[in-house]
Amino acid sequence: AFVQTNNITILNNLWVQNGTFSLNNFIGNVKGDIAVTSTNGSIAQSGTFNLTATTGPRTIQLSGSNLNNVIINAPGITYAAQDNISIYGDVTLTAGTFDGNGKYVNLGNTGGKTILISAAGTYKINAGGTMALAAAAAVSVAGTIEIVGSAGSIASVTKTTGGSSYSFNVTGTIKAQYYLFEYMAASGIIINSSAT
Repeated sequence: AFVQTNNITILNNLWVQNGTFSLNNFIGNVKGDIAVTSTNGSIAQSGTFNLTATTGPRTIQLSGSNLNNVIINAPGITYAAQDNISIYGDVTLTAGTFDGNGKYVNLGNTGGKTILISAAGTYKINAGGTMALAAAAAVSVAGTIEIVGSAGSIASVTKTTGGSSYSFNVTGTIKAQYYLFEYMAASGIIINSSAT
């Protein structure tokens, strides 16, 4: 295993081919892709990944690993999921785009976590894709969220397996077509007067 003893900056890609990479509750600044490239590799659920690419597009492939907290602060850059993804802590999309790419994206799995899409951020749930939210997760959209499926393959926002309800508040932009929202809190999907 590779275990960090302080914050780290990786100027290119983080590829884990063998063994376990752990941030050990520190911050990992990554300028490139994140990929677990074989069944012999893994990333420990610890610390915060701060994804700050300045060139792209970029990819995230976890091969069954679970991340803790994730911040994307990459103006003009898209990060696309290459497989199903689990992020158990908080997610902050400060700038740039996260593209679920038709995959199952499990967020806030430890419960009561925040998924924040800031004004310069865009989150995409495409045809066949799912945003699955854990119990009491709170989604706040000041930027843009796109839940756009197709006639034969909807895009979904739902609860995680064993989860309950979540809150969903939009002050920015929501684009939705061929979609499903289910298991939200009694307040429903709140689209504020400032939203479009």
